[in-house]
Amino acid sequence: MVKTSNDLCIVGAGTVGLILAKALSYLPLRFVLVDAKPTPQTQSNRSFVLSMASVRVLKTLGVWTQLEDQAHPITQVTIRAPQRPSVHLRHPEAVLGYVIQERELNQVLWAQLPNITCHLGVVPQRRTRQQL
Repeated sequence: MVKTSNDLCIVGAGTVGLILAKALSYLPLRFVLVDAKPTPQTQSNRSFVLSMASVRVLKTLGVWTQLEDQAHPITQVTIRAPQRPSVHLRHPEAVLGYVIQERELNQVLWAQLPNITCHLGVVPQRRTRQQL
């Protein structure tokens, strides 16, 4: 086994891990991305609802322009709670958020991380301070 030195290890190559890796890619850090699953998570049929704050993060990271065409705007929301009246949010000129397929988001993130050190199919082992 070859030993390498990294500043950081990101455990999990799902959407959150990929977004963190993209954000850290602008810093002078050496990091590795590990995930127990043997293949990248780019085939999921799940959908995400992105708030406008999440869209701002993706814009800041330079990812949103590649996703915008696949994202579906949310223009109205109904909030229901047991034994309470429903609340309807609608604005004729505003987008409240977006729905996007997880696979589309992850594919764009993977494409923007071509030089990342990644180990898939690996389960990280816990180490105590004494072992380090």
